[in-house]
Amino acid sequence: MPFIAEFKNRCPALFSESQVNAEFTLITTVPLFSTFMSRLDHYSSQLLRVFKKKGGTARHDIDVIIAEMDMATEDTGIDAMTEMERLALGVYIVRHDGVDASGPPEDVAVVIEGCTVLRDLREVANGCAVLLGLIYCLSQGAAIHFRISSESVYGIGWEQALHLSAGPQKQTA
Repeated sequence: MPFIAEFKNRCPALFSESQVNAEFTLITTVPLFSTFMSRLDHYSSQLLRVFKKKGGTARHDIDVIIAEMDMATEDTGIDAMTEMERLALGVYIVRHDGVDASGPPEDVAVVIEGCTVLRDLREVANGCAVLLGLIYCLSQGAAIHFRISSESVYGIGWEQALHLSAGPQKQTA
């Protein structure tokens, strides 16, 4: 059994959208959802402009990632379930057959170590916020070793994007 599944069985209250927000705020003094959404709004147009301007190898890599994301949205059935079981971290979206990508999802859920830890989220952005909040809370509050470390999340600018300067600081000798 993956460690996250065992942890979820011991502490089921942590695995709700409101509790993740409360725990994150308790640890960092920064509200998770409002800060994440405002930073997402602020940076998304800038990121799209950067992606469009890239050329060469970087542009090719971005196109490959986008093509894989498009292909993943069309993946259905048992293959999709197998892929989710292999995910270290992720957000998945379930849509009704025949509904295009712009339509509302039937379900948005968070997967950690192949275990669906939270379901019935309103939007994909909420799923991403919950995933990042869980990573931060679990890495700060419990010694959980994911297949990717929380340092990887920090490497993509999570702390800078959320301005977590008010959060707990590591002591150095």
